[in-house]
Amino acid sequence: MLSRLKKLRRKNGTSVVSFAFIAIAIVSGFIIYFSPDIAKLLGLDEKRFENVVGTVLTPTLLFIGYLIFEKSVDKYRKEIK
Repeated sequence: MLSRLKKLRRKNGTSVVSFAFIAIAIVSGFIIYFSPDIAKLLGLDEKRFENVVGTVLTPTLLFIGYLIFEKSVDKYRKEIK
């Protein structure tokens, strides 16, 4: 019974991290899509802000999400062994 609960906990933990990674990807997409409006709101040059968001901010967010996902998956892989 205890091993069954541990397996369930591992599965739920991985799905939570997967959901967080998907949420980061969606937020990144919205930031790219609405970057001209965000630039207007902040009073910045729209084209420059769009370039910075597309080349720096969004890949950084996705990379951080990937690192968090991989770190948690490695943690669960170690528990299985």
